Amino acid sequence: MISDEQYLKNLQGAVHAFPFELDAPDEEASYFCPGMTLVDYFAGKAMQAQINNPVKLGITGAEDEIACRAYAMARAMMRARR
Repeated sequence: MISDEQYLKNLQGAVHAFPFELDAPDEEASYFCPGMTLVDYFAGKAMQAQINNPVKLGITGAEDEIACRAYAMARAMMRARR
């Protein structure tokens, strides 16, 4: 598991999913939110697929393993985008 500091460092330069900008109601400023990283989005989708059919994949009761496999799949998806 990586530290919070390393996680935040990894976010720099990352591709993001669902970025949006909010206009402040009483100010001239606006606020930008980058959204989650695309790899986090892909990992969530991969994790959802694993949880939906854990018996077929042989990973019942192994939450850490599910998360690791989800991020491995997400990284593969990011490589495929190149």
